Amino acid sequence: MTNISIEKMSAVELFHFYNQRQTIEAFFKMAKNVYGRKNLRTRKFYGIYTFL
Repeated sequence: MTNISIEKMSAVELFHFYNQRQTIEAFFKMAKNVYGRKNLRTRKFYGIYTFL
């Protein structure tokens, strides 16, 4: 399910768009383990950027 309309992205584009999220999530999981941070307290770009 998504709130992105079909006029903005096709089904194939949506598949690839959400599939890329898996890569980002894997990166954050690895980064948290490497730096010993199990609970990153922010979801904001600059907060994550500052942490890294």
